[in-house]
Amino acid sequence: MELKMTKPLFTTLLLAFLLATGQHLSGQAMDYESMDATWTRLQKEKKADSALFIAKQMREWALTHEGDTSLRYAVSLRLEAGSFDMSKKTDSAILTYNTAIEILRVQGRTNHPEVASNQFGLCLIYFSSGEYDRAENLAIEALEINKFNFGEIHPTCAKNLSFMGAIYSIKGDYQNAGICYKKALDIRKSIFGENHPDVGQSIGNLGTYYMNIGEYETAEKLYKLSLEIKKNTIGETNYEFASSLNNLSIIYRRLMDYKNAEILLKRSLEIKKNSPR
Repeated sequence: MELKMTKPLFTTLLLAFLLATGQHLSGQAMDYESMDATWTRLQKEKKADSALFIAKQMREWALTHEGDTSLRYAVSLRLEAGSFDMSKKTDSAILTYNTAIEILRVQGRTNHPEVASNQFGLCLIYFSSGEYDRAENLAIEALEINKFNFGEIHPTCAKNLSFMGAIYSIKGDYQNAGICYKKALDIRKSIFGENHPDVGQSIGNLGTYYMNIGEYETAEKLYKLSLEIKKNTIGETNYEFASSLNNLSIIYRRLMDYKNAEILLKRSLEIKKNSPR
């Protein structure tokens, strides 16, 4: 009986062989979209070296088939930068993100969503390194580009606003943090309704805002609501659910309810132990 190999199976086997031997893709051995999907999976699995390998293959494919001024070439650079960042190769990540942005601008794509995606990648790096002003400026630019392309009521804009809220929070600018968190929540509710993980996340972010300004009872209510939404949508063994438990634990400590604070903290730690991020 003849064994017929499907394309997904062939792709998986080919990748396994190439990753094991360090060889390169050639010609049309794998199409760009298949590599893109594979890169996304590897990044999600936090397999940084393998993801970087695939991103470089994507760049070579784009260079060979479409040239270094193509959109796909710029996209592959962004993915490569993301893999560098995950590998803690920060300088390479920054250089590659900026190279992608420059290529896009030379192409006349100054307001293209890809520019915003690269800016957001840089924003994450600068935030992690404590360069909050640089992160803020990039986040604002990325938001404006995304609003220009998608309109204000879009998941990407909500994501940008949420991160801007985090930047303002860590800078102690709680007024602007609250504005950003509230806008993000309104956008997500209008898109997803009341019972969605992203809505739960935004409600939790708003809870953090109220905690930071000392309104602990309001924060407690919001954290409980966020916890309930996450319980209903992603379950009680998820890392994000555990993070919400930890937030509520912090509120109870602020309210001097140490017994419940300890119970929630232990439960949060146990979930995180069994459900790594």
